[in-house]
Order: sequence, then structure tokens, then C-alpha cells
Amino acid sequence: MSAGCGPIPLPPSRQWRFGRCSCCDRQTLVAPGPQIHTVDGRAVTLPYCVDGFERAARYVHRVGLRASVRG
Repeated sequence: MSAGCGPIPLPPSRQWRFGRCSCCDRQTLVAPGPQIHTVDGRAVTLPYCVDGFERAARYVHRVGLRASVRG
């Protein structure tokens, strides 16, 4: 993700299902997270819980702050 990314929105309610979260490994409600590009060029989507979406949004925010301080 680049520093210019905005916040990561929560998916609509119809995309949530019961499953295992990729960030915390809990059985909970999950939805498709942001796309991640692999080394071989494929794009995968990992299931995230609500906490995972919040963590990802904080991470993107911190990256943006660091880029603005260094830039």
C-alpha cells in the first residue's frame, strides 16, 4: 500500500460471514480485506475481522504520517 492510500472502509454487511481471521487467527465474523499483491504478481484478499480492519487503517495512517515527516 502506498502512503497516499485513504482509510480502509469496512465492507458492506452482506460480505461478512463466520470464519477464521487472518490477522488474529480467531473464529469470528470476517469479511474480505484489502488486496495484497504477492511476489509473483497475483492479488489475494485475506479475511479480516473488525479489529483487523482497524489495525490495517491505523497502519496505513502511520505510514502516511511517516511519509509526510520524511518528505
